[in-house]
Amino acid sequence: MSAKEFKFKKTKKIIENYEARLNEIKDILAVHSSEMRDYCFELAMLKVWKDWDDKMPVGSVIAFNDEMFLESGDKNVVDLMKLVQAIEEYAGVSETDDNDEPKAPKLKLLPNK
Repeated sequence: MSAKEFKFKKTKKIIENYEARLNEIKDILAVHSSEMRDYCFELAMLKVWKDWDDKMPVGSVIAFNDEMFLESGDKNVVDLMKLVQAIEEYAGVSETDDNDEPKAPKLKLLPNK
């Protein structure tokens, strides 16, 4: 085997390892972005949407989307949603389907304890 062939095989293996690890990292980020979406919801319900939440009838089902969080008026919720969107873009995941319609989670409001 010539030096060039050896170098090519070694480089190919490094690239394959790199790509595999990058894909693993993107999968991990996708999971974290989903969790962070939940944090956006929790923060909004604890502060800026608290009065609205208290008035909603038990069992109501509401579809939330990114814009609702971005327009919530709470800097922390807005910043967190922007981070979620940036992570999803980097990881190659999205909360939209093929028609670019938001696939917002439908959340059922439970009674306050």
